[in-house]
Amino acid sequence: MNRLQEAIVTNLVGVASGLGTSFFSWWVLFHVIVPKIDFSKKISKRKAEDNSGYTYRIKIANSGNRDIVSVECTARLIVDWDGTNNWKAFYIPLNPAGDRKTDLPKISKGGVRVFRLYISQIKSLRMSSRVPANIKLAAEDGTLGLEEILCLGTHAKLKIYIAGNDGFSGARKVFESSYYSLSDIVSGRFQNLEVVPAAPVDEEDIAEVKASNPDRGSDHGSDRTDLDSP
Repeated sequence: MNRLQEAIVTNLVGVASGLGTSFFSWWVLFHVIVPKIDFSKKISKRKAEDNSGYTYRIKIANSGNRDIVSVECTARLIVDWDGTNNWKAFYIPLNPAGDRKTDLPKISKGGVRVFRLYISQIKSLRMSSRVPANIKLAAEDGTLGLEEILCLGTHAKLKIYIAGNDGFSGARKVFESSYYSLSDIVSGRFQNLEVVPAAPVDEEDIAEVKASNPDRGSDHGSDRTDLDSP
């Protein structure tokens, strides 16, 4: 092998090695060191502070290796009215204003959020001709329960969607929970992502929030869970 051939082989090996290293680095950055959203397996049900009914909450945690920014959160309920798999969608607000989606600036690495489902704020539910009058009435007076919603039609279920940008690469990612059904509602409060039997006093909910976000002035403080009168 002459010098020209040796130079060509050396260059080809160098190019292949460089491409392989670049591809491996890209794969690690975009598939390993990334945000990851975990969802609670159950929905927490608690008595409302004003005794007007119940509150329903779902908890998420960023268990990945990077922050997720410019976050959009939605809760989507689907109902099969007559058993034909012709699903009708309703969006359940995650904020008291009744907005279809809830925007968050960031969920930090290791950060958690607790979302309350504002059942009575489902505007499209009140306008649907297929929703019974008693359901609409309960929504109007603020006493509508999630159990009643998940008993609509022949089958009903809901899913949470979290969309946001990778805090490092900027890549847009969408995370979806599993479907929640009637059997996934549990009376209790959150301990990590599990729902445990409710404590007799609400001070324990406050302690839970403070424990999960001890430094409210730090970056993780921006991920403080919303008490929402649990």
